[in-house]
Amino acid sequence: MQSRRVALFDDLPAEELARSGVTISTLARAGRVATVPKSFVICHPVFDEFRSAKEGVSERLIPWSVELEIARAFDRLGSSVVNVMPSPSYPSESSGAYVSDKASLVTEVRKTMVEFLSEEEEDYRRGKEVAAYRLAFLVQEIPPHSASGSVEEAGEGKYDVKALLGLPVDLSSADTMTIDGEGSVVDRKILSQERKWVAEEAGMEEVDVEKELRRESKVPPDLLKKLSALGERLTRKMGPGTFHWYLKDRVFIVWNVSLAEELPEPAPEPREKTVDVKRQIPTRETNIFIMSRSPPKGIEKAEIQGLFLVPSEGALPVTDELLRLSKNLRPRPIVVLVGDRDMGSLAGARKEGGENIWPMFGATASHSEEIVKSAAEKGLRRSKELPFWLEAGTPTSLLLLKDVAGEFDGVFIPIDDLVNKMDAPQDKRFGMALSAVGATVDETHERGLVVAIGTSDRRRLAELWRYCAEKGIDILAVDNRLVEDTLSLWRAEEV
Repeated sequence: MQSRRVALFDDLPAEELARSGVTISTLARAGRVATVPKSFVICHPVFDEFRSAKEGVSERLIPWSVELEIARAFDRLGSSVVNVMPSPSYPSESSGAYVSDKASLVTEVRKTMVEFLSEEEEDYRRGKEVAAYRLAFLVQEIPPHSASGSVEEAGEGKYDVKALLGLPVDLSSADTMTIDGEGSVVDRKILSQERKWVAEEAGMEEVDVEKELRRESKVPPDLLKKLSALGERLTRKMGPGTFHWYLKDRVFIVWNVSLAEELPEPAPEPREKTVDVKRQIPTRETNIFIMSRSPPKGIEKAEIQGLFLVPSEGALPVTDELLRLSKNLRPRPIVVLVGDRDMGSLAGARKEGGENIWPMFGATASHSEEIVKSAAEKGLRRSKELPFWLEAGTPTSLLLLKDVAGEFDGVFIPIDDLVNKMDAPQDKRFGMALSAVGATVDETHERGLVVAIGTSDRRRLAELWRYCAEKGIDILAVDNRLVEDTLSLWRAEEV
């Protein structure tokens, strides 16, 4: 069932759930403390392929192979009606839909993808300062149930409840009540519900409510304490929000979570408090960075985890350009190769808001302490919030790593430069370069440094990717032209 494009919700590892958008990742958290419906996920690479298609947006189609995977997953749910919800990687106002067949499901997914590529949604993202994003979809079965509704904290140990018979399509007929932690009713308004929406084999249908149930409470009184306990548990584990449920055989099944957008501001941290550099490097066995000599375009890809900017001497971008890059990539890091006269510009960019811009030096053991001292004088003081990187592009600099490790937090190895400086026949240089790197990786990791390798040579990419995976290299940085090829290798490995 599992593939890189369509997978059962329960089969996805935690790291994939975390990068599958707000709806999915939040429901995965709820699933640790409550029952959630059986579901499958249309993973974000499906949208990535749709977004990058060459046709006009209105002409793009979901590939037939993906349609087939979606159809098979639909059959496995065994539900005549499903709920499909978009799951972007940023809080969005887009809602889900109920569909009753495979064709309608594919149509709804495609329609939503088009909406996310619209100017309106782009303006919304711009207003929310969303530079890069993913989009996945959650497709849920609708369990046989008697009622549905929501619960949310109302303060002072109380919970607001909405409840109605059937599917949560029209909440205008819902009961509203406030209950305390013991399930006792503090306030209640029961509305007469004469019609309800149900999921039948033929699809969604609105039917009459049995007369004897129209004026009854939608949640049996003896279950209110259980509902209150569910609200308390979810709020304690996840924070304030609205938790949507179905009631099946006296069990509340949580099918969606809307966490409060504005949570209390955390207490300000002391200025001297630092962040572990390893935590700032995004979590993946081998992360994918762009390597570029000038500010690249198309940096918004969600899979790109950072940037190594290695300009030629005297070609450091001006402060405004660095700040623009910083904003587009935030919080992902930009590691910039700087010379002595560039340090002041980089320090200025950080001071103006570019906290994710980190310096990299072409240092050797003989003068690394001098460079660190010079950087401090210009406003770049190494800390856990400001890690220092070393560019090691020669065989000699690799050998000296153990002597300078105490001054740096990461090492960047431009493998193409290393190959060119190997004293060996041309056809043996790449292998020798990898051997030289391999001889230093374990010791470099033991000394606490993050290790990155960079290349702009497509011929070496596949072998270098395998090498990074085998050796546990933290980052593979590639020329912008190689990004799609690198992502293809990564996605193939995920399968």
